[in-house]
Amino acid sequence: MYLRRVRQRDGYRYLLRDSHWENGSWKCRNLFDLGESPEGFIHYPGGNVFYFSSEIEDALFYQGVKYSEEDLEDAFLPFIKPHILRVIGGF
Repeated sequence: MYLRRVRQRDGYRYLLRDSHWENGSWKCRNLFDLGESPEGFIHYPGGNVFYFSSEIEDALFYQGVKYSEEDLEDAFLPFIKPHILRVIGGF
């Protein structure tokens, strides 16, 4: 699972994607359109805690995508607040 950045006329758009091996070649599919601001799908309720929008989790569930929270964390790494990354980096 990874984020794809697509250049647009006035900036960038981000897509959550995955790649898989199928019939002797790599295939990819778009899982969720994150628009221009992937950080808007990361919620910080307080302290050093964060979670991802239920919109993403629902979309992945309905598409039958098997993933872990770590998969999402890895994909969204550039958009997670730096002080949170320092805290979770110790685990």
